[in-house]
Amino acid sequence: MDEPSSLSCLRCIYHGRVQGVGFRATTASIAVRYAVEGYVRNRSDGTVELLVVGLLTDINEFRGELHRRMGGKIVRIDEETVAPPPDCTGFQIRYS
Repeated sequence: MDEPSSLSCLRCIYHGRVQGVGFRATTASIAVRYAVEGYVRNRSDGTVELLVVGLLTDINEFRGELHRRMGGKIVRIDEETVAPPPDCTGFQIRYS
């Protein structure tokens, strides 16, 4: 398990009714309140991908707020720890 004070990168795939419901915009608006970077994007299979980089404590708080706001739309979350991408600065909605 990562230490709360170490930099982490988490990739989450959200399943459910997560496209066309403001999921990406909500995610981006929440992200600006936390010390996280990364992106959120729709995938062609109807899921939404979130890549978030930051301290584990910040990631957990960010995701907790996201789940409180959008949890009713989420059926399942697949998540994995991955290496942070070299070009990750800020938080953005990606369209491809």
